Formats: sequence, C-alpha cells, structure tokens
Amino acid sequence: MFDLQYFRGNVLVNFETIFGRQIRAIDPNQGNYTVDLSAWWRTLIPDAELGLTFHHVSRHLSDRDKDFSIAWNMLGFQYITPLVVAGWDLDIGYRLLKTVRRSFVDYTGEGGGSIQTARTLNRRVSLIAAGEVTLVSVDSTELGRGNQFGNRIEIGLRFPGRAGDGEVFLSREQRIDADPFDLEPTLFTMAGFRFLSK
Repeated sequence: MFDLQYFRGNVLVNFETIFGRQIRAIDPNQGNYTVDLSAWWRTLIPDAELGLTFHHVSRHLSDRDKDFSIAWNMLGFQYITPLVVAGWDLDIGYRLLKTVRRSFVDYTGEGGGSIQTARTLNRRVSLIAAGEVTLVSVDSTELGRGNQFGNRIEIGLRFPGRAGDGEVFLSREQRIDADPFDLEPTLFTMAGFRFLSK
C-alpha cells in the first residue's frame, strides 16, 4: 500500500480452491479466503522488519449445505530477516498471533516459523524451497482436544518476468483441520503453479 523510509504497509489477499472426488470426478469442495493487513517497521538490523498483522481467514463449502460461518480473525506480530548462506538467499520469519474473533473454530492463537530460500540457476530460472511449522492453541473445553500442529515443505522453480514471477512447485503438507467437520490434521501432497506480481 505504501513504502516510506522506515515503514511500509502491505495487503495480502489469497484465494484457495480445494478439489476432491466426493461428488464428481473433479469436485471443488472448498473455497478459502485469506486477507492479511500488516504494517512493517524496518529495524536497526539491516533488512530485518518487525510487523503488526491483522489476519483473517474464512472458509466456504461448494455445493454443500452450510448455514453458519467458519472464520477467524487474529492480531499479532511478525518478524522477518534475510540471510545469505553459501550462495543461497534465505528469508526467515516468525509470527505470534492472538485470536480476537472466531466462528465455528476453537483457535485461541497461533505461533510459527518459516524459511524460504532461492538460488539463481541462470537469468531465466531460480530454484526455490521453503519450510514452515505452525502451532495453533485451542480452547480445550470446546471440542475436548489439545493444541494442533501443522507443517509444510516445498520445492520448485521460479521464472522471473517483467510484471511478476511465475512459480511451479511440489509440496508436502500436514494441514490443521483441512476438513472443517472432521477436525483432524490431514497429510497430503500438492503440485501447482502461482503468479507473484511485482
């Protein structure tokens, strides 16, 4: 949104469609929206940033009855710092968020860390990899379960362009509450592509 000398603002909007085979061969059964609003302060440590973040997620079912909302809002802090190791560009991040509003979830907060890396192979392609861990604290009195743990690893290729970068990737993820009714972690492999605007 804005970028000043010591401060910047950022908006992240992500829409995810999940496909299955429950009703038909190609069955888009979920649509998930994520909106992050954040304000970042460039710290005294070179290229490191501390951010205040508002995090919103809403989950919607496709071709299925649902007369209630599944959504939550969190507020908290993030910290990111870059690092270069043996020719690899690393971005390391940490986050700590507190739930301020929720509907049909028992989440009370979230903490986690991530690492992303890229290495230029030539001027047209870079190798990328990433890893992430997430711990979600819950109100155990609601559903009788403990805190939830998720993780994700990813490898892929990035193709830089004028308007943005294209990426193809392969990932392995343990997702917390992938099915909003089963409320169990789900382990799956995913291949895909994405476009990142500049």
